[in-house]
Amino acid sequence: RTPDGFDEQEFRAAVLAIEGVQGCHDVHAWSLDGERNVLSAHIVLARSLTDPAGAAARAKREVRAIAERFGRFHSTVEVEWADDGCADD
Repeated sequence: RTPDGFDEQEFRAAVLAIEGVQGCHDVHAWSLDGERNVLSAHIVLARSLTDPAGAAARAKREVRAIAERFGRFHSTVEVEWADDGCADD
């Protein structure tokens, strides 16, 4: 079940405000026991970033920090690159 108070639209908006992030999809938030929250999400990064590996690491850290603010989530973030498409599709 989705944790009380989690607003996916607000979460997505916060993620999209991260520099270089062009998309956010496949967001799933749930609680294992009402106390431990889990979140997974895919983010799409711009191809034009000058340091792709560094940008991906920074974006993942920022998404995890946002997830913490939204409900103390253990989070898994999948990075995709613009125009590559989602591997899960």
